[in-house]
Amino acid sequence: MLSLHALNLAALVALAFMKPREVRGLMGRLGAKLHRDIDEVTARDAVGRLKPVGTCLSRSLAIAARLPNAEVVIGVRKEGAGDVRAHAWVELGGKPLVDGEVVGEELARL
Repeated sequence: MLSLHALNLAALVALAFMKPREVRGLMGRLGAKLHRDIDEVTARDAVGRLKPVGTCLSRSLAIAARLPNAEVVIGVRKEGAGDVRAHAWVELGGKPLVDGEVVGEELARL
């Protein structure tokens, strides 16, 4: 779990300087160096454990870096008075890793 926290922090810092797609590549390379992928159950657990730190995007990038065949999806939806809400989540096989994570229309898939 410690490695996921480190990847989350690395993603958070990298997102300040790089585009999300570039950070996805960086996280993939970092995750590959750890030599131990996580399974779907561990990834679901990590969603909650990582939640107090970072953003939904940094957490999703960290989890996807360790979960084979995972994709990071960014969605957006309009809310009242022209406000926009964005959220990122992890998908496996086109399905959200955690129920209820999907927000609005898909904007990007990394």
